[in-house]
Amino acid sequence: MGFVTIEDMNGALEVIVFSRVYASSSDLLTEGRALLIQGQIQKDEQSVKLIADTLIPLEKAEETWTASVHVNLELSRTDREVLLSCGTCCSAFPGPARPSCTCAVRLARKP
Repeated sequence: MGFVTIEDMNGALEVIVFSRVYASSSDLLTEGRALLIQGQIQKDEQSVKLIADTLIPLEKAEETWTASVHVNLELSRTDREVLLSCGTCCSAFPGPARPSCTCAVRLARKP
């Protein structure tokens, strides 16, 4: 079991890493290492803590968590240039996730 303090530009948070997670991830717990931490928030009157369920190195976060990419467009506010830009972006940055695009059309009601 371990206690870790993580911090960013806004503040610090204590993370509790129980034995099961610690056994599989202790090598990731080094100062300055960027991690994605999934867990449960524990809040009481005096503090907030994160109980870690999973620790993932930031460089592996994309392949671990991104199953697909969804783009939702409303056609009444989208022109040809935007659609082409989306296609260009998907081609330039293919990544491991399969993209999908949903285009919504709003129909006017008849009186």
